[in-house]
Amino acid sequence: MEKTKVNTIFNSIFITLLFALIIGNALFFSTMTHAVFEVNKLLWLRLITMVVCFVWFFKYLLFKDNDLMPKQNFLASFKSLQIGLGIPLLLWLLVNILSTIFSQNIRLSILGSYDRWEGIITIINYVLLIYMYAKLVTKQKHFLWLVLAIILSASLSSVYGVLQSLNVEFFSWSMDSAKRVFACINNPVHYSAYVGMIVPLCISCILYLTEKHHATNSFFWTKIAPLVIFLAIVLIYYNQFLSYSRATWIGFIGAMTIFYLLVLGNFNPHPQRASKKLFFLDFFVTSLAIAVFYLYVIFNFHLANPFIAMFIFIIMVSYLIFNYFILVNPTFKPRFFSLETFREICFIAGGILLFYFLFLFNFYQYLGTIGHYLYLALGVIYIFFCKKLKPALKPFFLRIVIMLIFSSLQFVSISWTSMYLYLLLIIGFYYFSFQDSTERVEKTFYDSLTLRNKNWLLLFIVVFAIILIVPTIPAHLQKLISQPSSTQTQDFQILENVYSKVDSYKTIAIQGSARTSMWRSSLPWIKDFWLLGSGPDTIKYMYPDYREPQYGILEGGHNFTPDRLHNEYLNVLATKGILGFIIYYLGVILGWYILILNGYYQLRTHAFRFFLAGCLAGVTIYLGQVMFNFGVVATLVLFYIFMGLGLAIIKYPDFRTNENIARDHKL
Repeated sequence: MEKTKVNTIFNSIFITLLFALIIGNALFFSTMTHAVFEVNKLLWLRLITMVVCFVWFFKYLLFKDNDLMPKQNFLASFKSLQIGLGIPLLLWLLVNILSTIFSQNIRLSILGSYDRWEGIITIINYVLLIYMYAKLVTKQKHFLWLVLAIILSASLSSVYGVLQSLNVEFFSWSMDSAKRVFACINNPVHYSAYVGMIVPLCISCILYLTEKHHATNSFFWTKIAPLVIFLAIVLIYYNQFLSYSRATWIGFIGAMTIFYLLVLGNFNPHPQRASKKLFFLDFFVTSLAIAVFYLYVIFNFHLANPFIAMFIFIIMVSYLIFNYFILVNPTFKPRFFSLETFREICFIAGGILLFYFLFLFNFYQYLGTIGHYLYLALGVIYIFFCKKLKPALKPFFLRIVIMLIFSSLQFVSISWTSMYLYLLLIIGFYYFSFQDSTERVEKTFYDSLTLRNKNWLLLFIVVFAIILIVPTIPAHLQKLISQPSSTQTQDFQILENVYSKVDSYKTIAIQGSARTSMWRSSLPWIKDFWLLGSGPDTIKYMYPDYREPQYGILEGGHNFTPDRLHNEYLNVLATKGILGFIIYYLGVILGWYILILNGYYQLRTHAFRFFLAGCLAGVTIYLGQVMFNFGVVATLVLFYIFMGLGLAIIKYPDFRTNENIARDHKL
């Protein structure tokens, strides 16, 4: 049998196993075990990992014994095993081994605590998971099959979630699934994170298919397939709403902002000044500004302390100045500072201050009814006036509008005013992202996105809002007519639950909660075990020694000893120490971001760049939500799969072939 045929057989086996892992991770659970979800998903992960490693080793022996492998020295053989993150992952394993050896409870650090089982054995599984998907997914068709598995499994799980919301249940759970659905994941918080991570990848798939097949204009690939995936996105996103998690929404809106800016070519967009260095600088500076802006808008941190308010103000003003040099006037030189430049800066600053003082602080409420409607009219005038600006200003306003769209998304259904403001932002998105065919000017920013894909992006920000608004319309109409009855209030139980959680952001930030008590408890803990931590998965074992007295009161008298600190970053510091924290987040995670962004810059004219953006956004959603949450098997497996798939795209040449970019924006 020829080597190529043998390779094909082995590749088919590998992809089948990786496909099965994705399906099982999303759907597999069993009521026959006491731990219904975690232990079964973890068992599935370990079985698949062991089988893949066995087949992989068998392939190596078969090829070696039959002289089907090229003769290589040790150094060449070592390089062939690299995935770009080999050294950081090796160091991460080493520090976990050391942390286990010096653990306060070695048995726990090896096996893991009950129900979570996140000991050193599971950590090894996760490292192998990244390696498997990065090394074994070598072809475009393999990648697309795995994306199909992610979308299919999430859709099936979402169908179950919708049934739960309708009180159609097949099992007897300890919590009411109709209030907050959790489908095949053990908790609504983790289920919300799981489905939220998949949304940008689904959008990437639509953008990929539309651009990939634009030349042939295939009815199936440009119409039917995107429509089916669109319906899946609606279903998955709706489940994110039904299982509402504040932590996931924070990660979601931040990651989707970055995703939209990436696929719209808004980072370092000027072709005459485009460079990889400026692309990286723009990405990381903008990501920092987005994080600060959203913490400001959502948590109202500026109300807690005037120094925090001043810090936020300085960051945002500095970012506006940075945007001027990157987006508005990239050829600007200080010695040629002109009156026109000064007017541009003043106009930009005025627009932002308008949103700050009117929209964010709801200043119009102090002016009564007349001021209320004047403010709404002012929004229309401002958007219309922005349309008449010179094209060089469009990338800047597009960036600001996208940030405002996602920061206001989860508040869109609160009132008629919030719906109206969101509508203005949608109009602004249309004006600033769609090139006006009547403008006879040179394009001022790099733009390879087809008109059809821009329509998809516009559709999604509309649909995201509609899904949140539609359930509230009867209640809002009832308020206009009369007071809602108790029966009607009961009909919108999920809506009321979501509204109360949205409204509680400022309470958590300013007044504190059980989670903030956990975080304070971790500080002396981290100080005592600062180098290697107390050992993997020792949170529950060590927490009684550092628990604050008021924690039980804040928690409500239950779960007096949590097994996680509800902040993954503090979990890592407490259990793996500063050394583990630095290696993991600066070596593995930041290293992965740099590799993916470098690959995105190289593939910026290839359709597979959309999948890189989708994987990056999915990883960012996870990293955002674990600021107030923690990973479980289902979300961690998906997280590491995204990392592995992203590395596969930038590693193998097959992802750079047969790509056609649509440059005709009239498609």
